[in-house]
Amino acid sequence: MNITIREIQIKIANHMMQPNMTADNSTARNIIMQMNMGEGKTSVTLPMLAVYLSSSNLNLARIIVLKSLFPTNYQSLRYKLGGLLNRRIFPFACRRDMNFKDQQINQIFERFKHGLRNCDIILTTPEDILSFDLLTIDKCRRNEFNIGLSMLIVQRWLKTYARDVLDESDEILHVKYQLIHTGGCQQQVDAEAYSSIENLADKFPPVDIQLFLIVRGLLSSEVLLVAFKKRYRVNYGVNQYLSFNRLMTAPFRAKDVVADRTGFDHPDVAFVLTHLSYYYSGLSDLQLSQCFNRLNEKETNPGSIYDQWVLHEGEDDLPTLINYFLNHFVFPREAKQFPFEVVTSDWDLSSLLRSKIITGFSGINDTQLLLPVHTRQCDLAELQNIDAIVVNNLLQPENKTTNVGALFINGTNREIAIKWLNLSDRNQIDFVVYSDCDLIIVGDRQPRHCRFVTSPASERLDHCIFYLDEMHARETDFKFPVGFKAAVTLGNGLTKDRFVQAFMRTRKLGNGHALALWSSHKETKDAVLKRLRDYGGTKQRLSQLLDEEQKRELEQELEEERQLERPPSVEPCKPIMHKEIERLCDMHSDTMDLTQFPNVFRHLPYAFTGTTFLKECQSKNLSKNI
Repeated sequence: MNITIREIQIKIANHMMQPNMTADNSTARNIIMQMNMGEGKTSVTLPMLAVYLSSSNLNLARIIVLKSLFPTNYQSLRYKLGGLLNRRIFPFACRRDMNFKDQQINQIFERFKHGLRNCDIILTTPEDILSFDLLTIDKCRRNEFNIGLSMLIVQRWLKTYARDVLDESDEILHVKYQLIHTGGCQQQVDAEAYSSIENLADKFPPVDIQLFLIVRGLLSSEVLLVAFKKRYRVNYGVNQYLSFNRLMTAPFRAKDVVADRTGFDHPDVAFVLTHLSYYYSGLSDLQLSQCFNRLNEKETNPGSIYDQWVLHEGEDDLPTLINYFLNHFVFPREAKQFPFEVVTSDWDLSSLLRSKIITGFSGINDTQLLLPVHTRQCDLAELQNIDAIVVNNLLQPENKTTNVGALFINGTNREIAIKWLNLSDRNQIDFVVYSDCDLIIVGDRQPRHCRFVTSPASERLDHCIFYLDEMHARETDFKFPVGFKAAVTLGNGLTKDRFVQAFMRTRKLGNGHALALWSSHKETKDAVLKRLRDYGGTKQRLSQLLDEEQKRELEQELEEERQLERPPSVEPCKPIMHKEIERLCDMHSDTMDLTQFPNVFRHLPYAFTGTTFLKECQSKNLSKNI
């Protein structure tokens, strides 16, 4: 391994090993540091910290990384700390669908203690840690107290011995991050809720009053406005992976990057986005076959239904075939609600109950005021000018593309990368590098595809073009030759931290690397209008609040208890009408003779005493009980 350790990297590592906590910040036990992108956070500083912290039998070194960066960090740590150093990297994973037993919990506990004795290093993600905590609560809720107690013992042991280091701490400790586990028996959502979405697009046919009230709610609460502001295949879409086994729309973390095992918590938003997803994508051949099979086997009047499918083929008409599929194959099975939820957040990662401090670093410090109350930003004096350096490099007057703005949505990463390769000069470009399923893949002109680390392209970067999406425009480290130029796409809602993370993939920006910004006419116009609105000031609308709520839900790892099997059929109870109820309903019976209680009830004409309406109300013709 050929590695050079710079003086500033040693200072940062020493500061994170033994933080210098001042007296005026006594409430803060954990520190976060800013380190410029490209300065070796993941490749140099993190391995040094891991080796030092794991050298003592009093610390179990635990590296916490983003889920999308887990494969890259695992490979890097194994390469740098294995071999002569002989440090074993132990990945820890925990998901909602893992049904732990006593034996499995004991094995995990023994593996942790073995790692403490042998100076092993734990690599995990925040979702795995928090999911283990929530599963402990869930076991107790299910009255599995022995397993819950075993998991609680493991939790307390980790709070005593685990020494955590956070990579990309700005994202891990983001204020909007939450993990939610639903609980209780699934409850079916009212069918009127999703049928109203379809009727809304059908120009309001004659429906009952309940349907109009639902439509009014969608408009007045601005649910439709929130849904239409989201971008298909960027903010939401249908998970195409068969292992997911769900047909309703799911949140996307970036373009074509679905948030695993998640769903939208707000039912109305979920219904609207599910309709939009299928209206955009259409039905697959298998889904069409399901519709026709049901039409032939279960419908009493298939001819009229088929005629409706054929008649609604115009561009301005509602796709009734898609609605048929949603109403019979998607919503009845998956439109569920739960009576309660168990929530945890990034504050639980840095709990005060821990005996060891937590340290972390990131390339930006924009969220330092939103850190947990016992965590603070603590940068070295030598690194106070990082933001100025980044801005200076960006404003330099001076062939990779980073799709951080998600302008390329009509195609997968592989399709876009191959199309770009075919358009490039054959005499200069031989490979295209892109991301797929959290892996860096290389494609050539054959076309053949393999992992970047085992490809000859890794040694010939000057013959490559690079296409990185938003999720992988963070912590991907390529040694681009001098003369490379990055094209960063700008999209609606692009934040400063994501933008900086994207263009800083060019490590020598301003010193051999150049940058170009790409934006569509619509994105430019929207940005200008937004600046004008911000300057003029505006009242915050309900849709803005709901949009923020949905963005928060987008980061949740909401994992539902799926009960796909219907309960066994039972005979319904026969309705019984009590005689007391029948007498109360008989307006002519002696029981309902209200004239017996003049101090409580009065005849209706009494209300018009002293008015001209008394003569016109024809009180003699009214019932005695009115």
